[in-house]
Amino acid sequence: MEELIPIFLRYVESRQKPGGYVMLVAHNGKSFDFQFLINEFNRCSYEIPHNWLLLDSLPLARENMKSVGNILKSICFYFTEMQIKPVWSRFVSP
Repeated sequence: MEELIPIFLRYVESRQKPGGYVMLVAHNGKSFDFQFLINEFNRCSYEIPHNWLLLDSLPLARENMKSVGNILKSICFYFTEMQIKPVWSRFVSP
């Protein structure tokens, strides 16, 4: 792994705007990906550059699913509690 970190750093730097930030995004990154990256950098005596931002998309996905879940609950209520049947149900034989 020690020989891969400089290659990884060069790759990231080659795509970075001069003086800009680097954002690494990973789903569940806080619990897995970023810990692995940090541990490997430390183990190989490298530091994560100060201008790198690490974003875990899992909390964003969970927050988004709360909204979707509420919408789905509303739809379920509409079709069950209100006893309103979808249009297509008129064409299905009992």
